[in-house]
Formats: sequence, structure tokens, C-alpha cells
Amino acid sequence: MAYGSREADLNMSFRIGDKVGDYRIVGVVGSGGAGKVFRVEHSVTGRIEAMKVLLEGRSDETDGAGERFLKEIKLQASLDHPNIAAVHNAFWANDELVMIMELVAGLSLDRIIAEGRMPMGKVLRYAVQSLIALEYAHSRGITHRDIKPENIMVTPEGVLKLMDFGLAKDRNDNRNAEAGIVVGSLYYISPEQARGLESVDHRTDVYSFGSVLYEMTTGERPFQHGSSFDLLRAAVHENPEPPSELAPDIPPALETVILRAMSKDPAERFQSAREFRRTIEAIARNPGLDAVVPQASAQSSLKTRRRSMAIRSKARRQNGTRIALLGLSAVVLLYLGVRAFMGADGAEAARAVVGAPPSVEQPTRGSIAGGGFVLRETMRLEQPVASIAFSPTGKVLAAGLGDGRIRVWDTGSGRQLADLDGGPAGSRAMAVSPDGDRVVTIAADGSVLVWDVKGGAPRRLDALGPAHGVIFSNRGRRVAVSEDKAVRVVDLASNESWSFSAPKGPPKAMAFSPAGPMLVASEPGRIALWGVGLTDKREDLHAGGPEAETIAFSANGLELAAGIGQQVVTWDMPSRRAVRTYSLQGRVRALTPDGGQGWIAVSDGANSKQLRVWKVHEGRSMAKLPMQGPALAVALAASGDRIAASTAEGEVQYWDTLPPLH
Repeated sequence: MAYGSREADLNMSFRIGDKVGDYRIVGVVGSGGAGKVFRVEHSVTGRIEAMKVLLEGRSDETDGAGERFLKEIKLQASLDHPNIAAVHNAFWANDELVMIMELVAGLSLDRIIAEGRMPMGKVLRYAVQSLIALEYAHSRGITHRDIKPENIMVTPEGVLKLMDFGLAKDRNDNRNAEAGIVVGSLYYISPEQARGLESVDHRTDVYSFGSVLYEMTTGERPFQHGSSFDLLRAAVHENPEPPSELAPDIPPALETVILRAMSKDPAERFQSAREFRRTIEAIARNPGLDAVVPQASAQSSLKTRRRSMAIRSKARRQNGTRIALLGLSAVVLLYLGVRAFMGADGAEAARAVVGAPPSVEQPTRGSIAGGGFVLRETMRLEQPVASIAFSPTGKVLAAGLGDGRIRVWDTGSGRQLADLDGGPAGSRAMAVSPDGDRVVTIAADGSVLVWDVKGGAPRRLDALGPAHGVIFSNRGRRVAVSEDKAVRVVDLASNESWSFSAPKGPPKAMAFSPAGPMLVASEPGRIALWGVGLTDKREDLHAGGPEAETIAFSANGLELAAGIGQQVVTWDMPSRRAVRTYSLQGRVRALTPDGGQGWIAVSDGANSKQLRVWKVHEGRSMAKLPMQGPALAVALAASGDRIAASTAEGEVQYWDTLPPLH
């Protein structure tokens, strides 16, 4: 039960204002057929959370609702992933079992779909995050069995959260056998669920998410029947209308993927959420692909390809406006070509994707690196560029030139937005506000200047000493400045400021937490934490080794990562406990969350004219980005969409990873 629909009726044993354990009910979030979700506030921490309960009396009914709710709590509590709503606690109150869980702000996916067809970049990004959540749940032996848009929440930051494990099946629990019983939502139910089969595994989630992806892409459900009987029959016997009939601009590769995921025979589908996800990522890197080569058995691959081609050929004959698909021989030739150029790093993607253009020795606009990163622009500025910065979304890029000027570009169009006079000798460091309208720089004399990209004189911030580094807060209302022996935070609206002692010298890296007023900064062997505006009490996270050069929070603020030398160290912030250390090759230059699935890092490459991009949690190099010269400065957008680097020769290059949201 995702909490998307609000309801005022409270016909149960809990009321707004009631005290439930350590929580006070402050509102109603939503309801479903079996239970409700309340908004509650913890009496000690003040944290707002969600409390899920069964409808009054449902826990005692003979249909097993109470037992299923207890199982849901245990299964969901066993999952710890940024793309799955977290369970914090569970207890009995008023003779009812309650579950305390993460309150996810935002909209459910069905409400987003109802607003109209989504941009293709957003469809692919949401699909990747959803499949990452399923990949994690399946790795823990849990099949969701109720994948539908109502059970997928999207936060304002674009992070997806999988909800409602009330029908989930644990492969290690023999009591889950339910032969002959139909479970799931009828519009998205798999054929094996519709038939009430006992042998339902993780591939039923692959089918259901294929149905969700169909709706995300076309704006329509795969089957539109009005009765439950007709929907069950369609799930078992009917093929959906080709997505291209409803969305003529759909990439052909994506249509093939959807049809394969919705195959009636589980053996013909993607055999894992991981395989499904990697194929979507390949399409996201190059939406113009001509086809996707299935990776199931040879027989099922051929059947899937033939069915996809037959359905699309029929649609083309009906409207007479589209050309026929490439023949199988052409697909094989393209596949062999792409496998040859992508090499060892891209071998797996080459097996999944056909049609990517070849790489080149000297990168030019539109060229593709080994992992599918596309070079969007090379700006030749003819002087050293020592500082560069993205806005968090990656839509705005700023660079500090050697002659003191500050250039600002729109990365989508390549259009220059501003050419600011920053004074002699250039900028030591800079940051771009979340809305892209302001740039804060540190001049050669250590002064801090805040610029309006649209023009006008800069605002100079009072300083206690020379500044060395600067960042914006997550909403752009505050600026943190690294000074000789302190870190100073300035509220740009009120001019209120806070100063925190950093006796070991100016921190190289700083970050604001998205989950609250917290600032972290690097020191040799540790990370310092302060509560901005609340207390100047300092905590330390022990890191070991040299000082971190880059720090980043996860989107929900629950995890912190730092690039320390050639390693990435992560901490669980609620417990302040170091979780993992990942060893990479090359000095870590930039770090950011990877859409809820882990971390992306950029390091120096094996030679001076190269950068390497890493999937940190997987310990693998995604791509090697060729440069015209050694990278002087490196920037990675917080959205994970873009990477930029500058050289002493005066060039700024930026590369796209996944397509932008809009």
C-alpha cells in the first residue's frame, strides 16, 4: 500500500493527536483496502515518520491479513537500500500491530504518469532506479509480487522508493506456497501469477515492471479490459498493443525491451533485474540504438526477436509510414562491430547493445568513451582553467580562467550565459547554486565573491581570513567557506554566520547534509561534523590516511562517502559507523551518489591524458575518458549526469553519462 491518496475518514482506533509509543499522530498520509498510513512525530528526535496500521479489526480476520502484515514488516525491515522505503520500528499499540517507516515525500508514479507522457530521459532514469531496487531485493531472496506505479514513490529530488511488501515472497520461507491463489494487481500481474501457480519467482517482478515501463512510455496500461476475468485472461493469453502504436517516438530498442520483459514464458524474459537494468542503461547512453540483442538462451532469443519484429512490422504495414526493421544479418554485423571497438571494459554492454558509434583517439564532440560516455563539448579558452564547478543538476557549468574572468555555460545548449570579471590571477575555487543563478568564487587574494549570472556587481562576503574552498548548501541559502583555521557558514539572506574551528588548516573538502543542518569537512585522518545553527559541538569520523579531497552525502543523507587517496570510504550516518572501504586505481578527484544505487567516482587514469569513471560499489571502471592533456580540475555533477575537466592548455571538456531529466 503506497501512500498516495489522502483520506480524512479515521474510522479506526487511532486519531490525530494520539500518543502511540514514542510517537504522536500529526496527520493522515493515505489508505488502502487493508490499512492506513499516518504521519507521526517522534517525541525525542522530532523526526517525522510514517506509521502503517491495519484497518481496525483486520489483524484478527481469518483471511490472514494480520499474519501477512507481520511478514511484510519482517521482510521490508530486512532490506536496507536507498531505493526501498526503510522500516524503522514495529510494536503493538491499542491491541494493533503498527509499523514505523520512512516517510517518503513526493508523488507516487501513477500520479506522475497521470500528468502526461514523461520525457524519455526521465523514463529511463526512473526505470534504472526501480530495477536497482528489485535487483537488491531479489539478491536477498525476496520477490515483491505487487510491482505497480502506485507502489513506487518519486521524491522531489528524483529518487525512487519501492513501497509495500505486503505480498512479497521469501524464497527461504516454505510457508509461502499458495498454489491456486491469485495475488497481485490485475493490470500488471504476470501470467504465472494470473494462473495461481506455486512456482512464481523473481521473473514475475520482471514482467510486472515491464508492464509499468509500458505505461511510463505510452501513458496507457498494457491491457484496458474492465473486468477481472478479462484482465486475467489477457495476462495469460493476449499480447499488448505495440508501444510504438501509442508512442511513435519510442526508441525501437526500448520497445523490444518492453516486449521481451512481458513475454508470457518466463524463460524468454530478462532472467534477472540486473540484466534488465543494464540493458536500459545501455539504451540511456545511446537512445538511437537500432536493436537490443537478447541474452537469454539462443532459442528464446530468436523467439523474442521474431515476435518483436513481427509485431512492429504489422504496425508499419498498418500506417505505412515507418521503415522495416534491420534484418538479422545486419544486426549481427553491427553487434560484431560494436564489440570490437568497445574492448574489454565494454564487452558486456557490447553483448547487450547494437548500434553505438566507434570511439576515436582524440575525442571530438559526440565521440563515445568505452563505457558509453558521450563528449558533449570542448571549449578552447587558450589559458589555464584552474577551477570548474557544476550546478547540482549539471545544467550549468562555470570555469575560472587564468586572466580572472569567469565563464558560465548552459550545458544543454552549449550557450554561454555569462562572462564575469573576477579580478586578476583567476579564481582559486568556485561553486554554482542549485538553481544555477549564482556563482560563488574565491579570488586570488582569498576574498569570497557571490555573482549573479544575469549580471551586476558581485557581493563580497566578510572574511575572518583568506578563503581556500567554498560550497553552496542544498537549497542555495547558505555558503560554507574553508578558511585558514576555521570553516565559516554564511546565510546569504540574513547575513547570519557561524564559525567552526579547524585547527589543522583549511579543509580540502566540505559538504552539507540534505537531511538536516549538518556540515562536514575534511581533516588529515578524519572528517569533522557540525550542526549548523544548532550547536558548535564537533564530532569526528575517523578516516585514516591522507586528507579527503572530495566528500558527498547520499540523497537521503543517511550515508557519507569520502575520496581519500585511491580509496572511497563510506559511513552510516545514523550510527556514525564506517561501513566499507573501496580501493580504486588512481587518485579520487570527484564523487557523487549514483541515483540511489551506490556511488560514482572519477579518478586519474593510468596515463596523464585520461580520467577513469568508477561504479564504486561494484569496484569496476565504467569508462576511460580521453583528455587532450592532464586534467587540472575535475567536476562531477551531483545528479551524476555530467563530468567536466579542464587542462593547463586552456580546454574544458564535459561528458554526458545518462540523459538529463528534461
